[in-house]
Formats: sequence, C-alpha cells, structure tokens
Amino acid sequence: VVASANYSQAGWDYSTDFGDQFIALTKEDGALLVGGAWNGQIKRAARVRVDSFGSATCKAAGDCYKRSQESCDDGKPCTVDACDVKTGKCTNKAAVEGAGCKSDGVCVKDGKCVPRKPGMVYTPGGVFWQGCNPWLYPFPGGSPKCPALASPQRKADVAPFWINRTEVSYDQYKDCIKAGKCGQVYENDKGCNPTNAKLNPYKDKLPVNCAKHANASDYCNWLGGRLPTEAEWEKAARGGCELLPDGANCQKKMPTFPWGEGLGGPCQKWSATSVCGKLGAMQLAGSAPLDRSPYGLLDMGGNLAEWLAEAGPPEVGDYAKAYSPKIKECSNAKCNYKRRGAYYGTDKASQTSSHHRDVGAPKQQNHYLATGIRCVVPAP
Repeated sequence: VVASANYSQAGWDYSTDFGDQFIALTKEDGALLVGGAWNGQIKRAARVRVDSFGSATCKAAGDCYKRSQESCDDGKPCTVDACDVKTGKCTNKAAVEGAGCKSDGVCVKDGKCVPRKPGMVYTPGGVFWQGCNPWLYPFPGGSPKCPALASPQRKADVAPFWINRTEVSYDQYKDCIKAGKCGQVYENDKGCNPTNAKLNPYKDKLPVNCAKHANASDYCNWLGGRLPTEAEWEKAARGGCELLPDGANCQKKMPTFPWGEGLGGPCQKWSATSVCGKLGAMQLAGSAPLDRSPYGLLDMGGNLAEWLAEAGPPEVGDYAKAYSPKIKECSNAKCNYKRRGAYYGTDKASQTSSHHRDVGAPKQQNHYLATGIRCVVPAP
C-alpha cells in the first residue's frame, strides 16, 4: 500500500486515497480497511482480516477480520473464495476452466484439479466459430475475400483436450523409435532432419520434419493420444468463445491469427525479415514467442505444417454443413490427409492464419513437405 500523509489522522499505519475509495493497513493487528471517501472521516468502512495464506474470513457485514470467525475457504482447489465486505458473506465461485490449481495442476470441466500433462496445454471444451472471419480478415473491418475453402463460418462445439505446446522434436520422436512403436523418418542434409552437424547445430532438438502421416499417427498413439481434428487444432490456435467477455459477439470477434489480428503483426510471414523465423530454415520450438495462441501454444502460425487425424482433401462447402465431432477415416491406402499451419518456406502471410486449410499425401516425405507432429489427448 502506498503511504499517504493522511494515514495518521485515523490512526492507520499506511493508507492510500483513491478519491471516493481508500485502503489502509495497520501494523497493530494486520487488518485491512476498505471504505468510502476519506474527507477526514471513515465512511462505509469494513475491516478485512488477511492471514498469512491470503484468505479472507468473514461472518457479518463490517466484521470480516476476526480469526475466530469462519474461513471462506471451502477446501475445493477449483473455486475462488472471497469475503464480500458489503454483506459479510462468503462467496465461492467456480474457477474458470483451465485455471491453475494446487502446485502444478489445472482445473478441468467438472471442477476437479488434475495434474498437468508434461509438455501439453489443457484446452477447454466449448464453442468457437470455425473458418474465416469476414469481419476481421485480412484486416480489422473485414473484406469479401475470405478463402472459399474456409467459408462460411460455422459454429463448432468441441470436447476438452490436451495438446502439445510445441511441435514434437526429433529427440522425442526417437524415443518412440527406440520403443519399437514408430518407424524411421526421412533424413537428408537438405532440410529433412539433417545429420550434418554444421547444418543441424541443435542436433535433434529441432521439430521432427518430413514425417509421413503414419509416423505422426503412430507417435501420438504411443503417447496415449491421437492426431488432432481440424476443429481441435483450430480452437487451440485461435481460442474459443469462453475467452471473450460473456461470449458476446463471438462470431464477429473470433481472431484470425494465433496472436490476434493484422498481417503486419508478429508473424507477417515466416521470412528472414520477420520475427517469426528465417525463410527456408526450420527453427527451434518457441523461437517466435509472439506466435503464441491464447492458450499458450507456440508455432501455430508457422515453423512446420502439422498432420491432422482426418482424411482429406478439404473441399469448398465443408463448412456449410453442420459440425460433427466424428473423425473422417481413410477408406484406402491412397487417401490424402488434412494439414494445418504454415511452414518455414511459405512467403504468404495468409497461410499463417488459423483458418488456413491444406492437404498432404500420406506417404510423401521430402524436405518440401515440411510437415511435423502435434498430438492431442482427450480430457476425461
């Protein structure tokens, strides 16, 4: 609390005046005073006791500070506990889904506190608008130039899930190879998991590149998960309606890029002149910290394109149909599969958008493909 010249008038040790509100603190009993206008007297004041754990206690209006009174802590790690100084009553509101709890946990949909999964981010379930936002693309104010493959917008409601914060590294993928659950990926010195130390000073810390769809699927299965669906990937990249105040105007406010809006923003393109990376060169995970989704995922705008679970290719009119969580399976060995995200070789800023859709042949693996892996684990 900022010291004030007025504190001695009321016998308080420290105080600060906000005009019509003030806060004061005493050394004598550690009580916190919150009240109305100062003007030489205390109006509508309530004393709030704050213990060493920072939790308030209360029983009656204006009398929220005695240690003997009932604590507001309801013993549940996924509630926000507070004392309402106006009514003297405790309030115990449910924490937002995805909030931290205990030492290293996260609050999930049913209000339970569960341990975090190493290297993964919890993404709350719920509604978001899939596809290109014509009110914001390509600049705030919008234009009629949304890609046909990403139009029209449609409402999707996904279940909660965990997803890798970054693309899977070659080091991590090699653990799956050693376990006998994953096949070898292509290696060369032209960009596909180079073995030449001069070309790969980071050794195997770079994202695994040039992966077949089967490589990606096998790795995620070994991890106890699977590849993401288009809707899961897109929600993780751009966020959901629960992040907007009261979900108001969610359709019109659904962000275009992982970082928000604007082609001239943190990832105009993955090029040598941007903060996102160097054109033609894969980067270490998280090298573009501004390419960050609302949930904290990195490199959703670039570095590598990423395989999805669904067979493709994407088609015009897909989003005119109602959303279904059912994964479209591949009917034969020649099926293509959908991909999401831009890659380090792109010079088109629009490809870094969260609605950009692409497709790749499942067995193609060369340094032009530039496709990596990011997995999801459905949350209980």
